[in-house]
Amino acid sequence: MGIPSENMPNFVSHVILILLSTATWVLCASIFDASFPTHIEAWIVVELIVAALETLYGIWASVIDSRDTTFYERKSESFFLVDVGLLVVNVAMAVTGAVYWRSGDQDRHLIFDSVVVLVWLTLLVLMLITAQDRLKMNSSS
Repeated sequence: MGIPSENMPNFVSHVILILLSTATWVLCASIFDASFPTHIEAWIVVELIVAALETLYGIWASVIDSRDTTFYERKSESFFLVDVGLLVVNVAMAVTGAVYWRSGDQDRHLIFDSVVVLVWLTLLVLMLITAQDRLKMNSSS
């Protein structure tokens, strides 16, 4: 038995979220001990936590998407609320990361800039997931 066809777009979006957020927290962990200014170190720590939560959410949501259509339809509102919460946090992280853009030639600056780009890509994926869940809520009511 495969993934229900009505859940396939959500499943693919959640898998993309898992990939982006996992790459983000791995890169954050690699520059965790770099000697950045305190405000940038704090941003890295918060982004590491947010990316880890997004990874866990993506795994949980993709398991639900792949298995049980009725559970997902009954809990569309819960998914939507989590999506909106992550979206708000990610907007703050993306904008703050853009302000902190390092644009240096050192490896740690390049990694930091890569994390900021991944945060923006994750933001786009979260917007897509939120729209998909909103459509799913509207179609089930």
